[in-house]
Amino acid sequence: MKNHWVLFLLFKAGWFGLVLAPNYAIWPVLLVLVWQLTQMLGSNRIRWLALSIVGMSLDTVLIALGYLQTASAEPLPAWLAVLWAWFIWAWLQLFSPLLPRAWQVLAFCGIGGPLAYRGGALLSDQLIYPNDWQFALIHSICWLGLGALMVVWRRRSHEQNYTTA
Repeated sequence: MKNHWVLFLLFKAGWFGLVLAPNYAIWPVLLVLVWQLTQMLGSNRIRWLALSIVGMSLDTVLIALGYLQTASAEPLPAWLAVLWAWFIWAWLQLFSPLLPRAWQVLAFCGIGGPLAYRGGALLSDQLIYPNDWQFALIHSICWLGLGALMVVWRRRSHEQNYTTA
């Protein structure tokens, strides 16, 4: 359990750094992330890459549609892409094992995802989160879709581990 606390504190430090001072935090977070990825099993690296791409794509689409805004003119700012990679690493190493039931994952994603963006927007001048219920609903639905993907992938990988053993 002690390791979970270390991972959680490491994740939160990276999250706060990327939200509060992305230009300074991006490089240390990337270095820690690369080091952590070298410690992962190959199958988890594939999951990390796929889920990171899905998350980055989700934000890119929300930005393109005008539902999410950043201070940058880029389709997806580098700090936000790194934040997705950082979150998915934390998901695979920390949150997924602590949330064994599908309803827990969906609650975590449907509520926690939009709240994390709201908190990030309140703390930073890099992210603009509209203060209306429609965007919160759209964002929650997007995160529920991501959560469902996480649940399905976890179940399939769990089944594969038992059928190949």
